[in-house]
Amino acid sequence: MKALIISDDQNIIDSVNSYFNSKNFDTIIYRWLLKAMDNIEEISPELVFVSSQEYPRHWKTLAQFVKSGIGASDTKIILFQNEKMNEEDEKKAQELGISGIINSVDEYGLKSLTLLLEKEKLIHPEICDTSTESEEMITVESLLNEKFDDNEPSSNDSYLEQSESKIEEAMEEETIDAPFVLPEDASLIFTNPVTKTIVTCKIKAYKNKKCTLTVDNPSLVENLTPDNLITEMTVLMDKSVKDYQGFMISNDDNLVLEMESTDEE
Repeated sequence: MKALIISDDQNIIDSVNSYFNSKNFDTIIYRWLLKAMDNIEEISPELVFVSSQEYPRHWKTLAQFVKSGIGASDTKIILFQNEKMNEEDEKKAQELGISGIINSVDEYGLKSLTLLLEKEKLIHPEICDTSTESEEMITVESLLNEKFDDNEPSSNDSYLEQSESKIEEAMEEETIDAPFVLPEDASLIFTNPVTKTIVTCKIKAYKNKKCTLTVDNPSLVENLTPDNLITEMTVLMDKSVKDYQGFMISNDDNLVLEMESTDEE
């Protein structure tokens, strides 16, 4: 599988090239966007990663060119943009079918990139190695087992129903802190449903399905409103991943979301 990287920033090139290589992509790097366009049909990449902030006009031309069917039959495009896009460009990115936008190439930016690639089925979801137990690895399942291992399901109720009931009971107990359901040190990544930009956050608190977050780049959520359903939301707990969906409740000093798990039990 081929990934075409278009950037003149050596830091971006080094980070994403190393990342794509680790995911078994063959990478082709161009510093000049127009030269990349000249060769894209021959390259026929499955993925184009372009630094849109370096080419504020030409990335749109490139996207139109790619989406016209030149190159691979279903080439995906991901943009790098560490500054907020204007509304016109955000709308254009949606119209052109951009798969997503990341705003950094650090740890959280590359986690966002992983989620985008998984969503587009360019890589398989990462599976945790369960052969060994780590004291630092905290998962929802292990925490539930620790809390409820003495409670066997009755003949009339499924294990899932009893577990959900116990969770609700525990959330009402003042002595039980929310992290047994969602660890406080977990991070959360979601796709802004308006701009399709990837947003990374740290979780400050979680109780009664309400999650309080510190957003790494608050400008990326300024346009969120309570009627925006966020369907692409993932909690990262070390090597464990859990999917959620939800709505914004407030966006003042912190972003507060009401969320529920979408993982199949």
